[in-house]
Amino acid sequence: MQIRLTQALAAKGGKTGFKIQYSYTIPEYGADRTGILKAAKGNVFAIAQWFPRVCVYDNIRGWNTIPYTGPGEFYREFGNYQVQITAPANHIVVLGGELQNPQEVFTAEQFKRYENAKNSDQTVIIRSAQEVAQANSRPNKKT
Repeated sequence: MQIRLTQALAAKGGKTGFKIQYSYTIPEYGADRTGILKAAKGNVFAIAQWFPRVCVYDNIRGWNTIPYTGPGEFYREFGNYQVQITAPANHIVVLGGELQNPQEVFTAEQFKRYENAKNSDQTVIIRSAQEVAQANSRPNKKT
């Protein structure tokens, strides 16, 4: 997709903004880091590079519009993304970023560990490997 601006961005820090409503269907057989892995205790949904990315403009080649096809990494700026993920409560979602609703997605004990981790120089396990297989290690709700 291209967005044609009505006027050029100002040099040295010009900004623009736009909003995209976007959804993503996980392919049953994906490539690299995206797809569904059928495991003995349930499916693992791997989802990577799933959201629209903004091209990089550099001073050598201009806009880099080469599509990402899987075998390498993106050449791009990170930008700021606000993402909302709704998943069944019995799923565990792992991702990078800043968690905005820890009290909604952790049990009371896990939330306490999460709060301790914020001020610790040591590794703090928020949900142990043993807990992952326990249904009561998830919040008691639908999503």
